[in-house]
Amino acid sequence: MSDPQDIQGIYRIFYQGGALAGKRTNYPLTVEAPNNPEYEDWIVENLHEHGHVIRQRTSYEMGLTHPHNVFPGCPVLLNDSVMPVRFEPAGQPNHFIIHPGIDTPGHEDLAMATAPAVDDAPKVSWQPNDHASVWRFEKIE
Repeated sequence: MSDPQDIQGIYRIFYQGGALAGKRTNYPLTVEAPNNPEYEDWIVENLHEHGHVIRQRTSYEMGLTHPHNVFPGCPVLLNDSVMPVRFEPAGQPNHFIIHPGIDTPGHEDLAMATAPAVDDAPKVSWQPNDHASVWRFEKIE
């Protein structure tokens, strides 16, 4: 899945480590939708040659959410709107470091979208001042 052409699809997405590790935020990080499991499904689509967008399968709204401690393997809420991103393979199958999409000023990476106050977070990327995190993608379709 490291080839961008192979990334498109429908996924469950889980936080694996990086900038959010051990932090508690005021932002929702788990989607609770017991009557509609598709609220947990995310569509990854090509944006242009430099990136992708991630959006919720059912709608652009997140449904019922609540904040909780972030830990490796937890399911995640990405954002409440379409988010341009760029994927970087993270050394294991289906694991990616996710960065802001190229040519998308004003869009933060997923870690900062969910925890913008984390300034001293451990880095998982070679890029300076990058608060990226690693995410695991389980392909549904």
